[in-house]
Amino acid sequence: MFKKFFAPFRNLIQSFQTFAQALAKLRRSAANLSATADKVQSTIDDIQRSVDRFQFKMDSRTEALQKNIDQLNHDLDELNHRISK
Repeated sequence: MFKKFFAPFRNLIQSFQTFAQALAKLRRSAANLSATADKVQSTIDDIQRSVDRFQFKMDSRTEALQKNIDQLNHDLDELNHRISK
């Protein structure tokens, strides 16, 4: 008789224990996710710094190439102008 009376309470207690275990696991997973996110952000920051350094190095080369292209275009225009006379 008492077993049947207490059975729902035992089930409820078991459910609370299961819930508490799941909650603890969720907290651990959230902490792991947060740590992983920090590492990923650090990696992203490192990549961005590398890209910025590369862009800085390339800016002067790009500028020099553009000057050469502009000069070649100018020379071609002059040549075309001379030929067409």
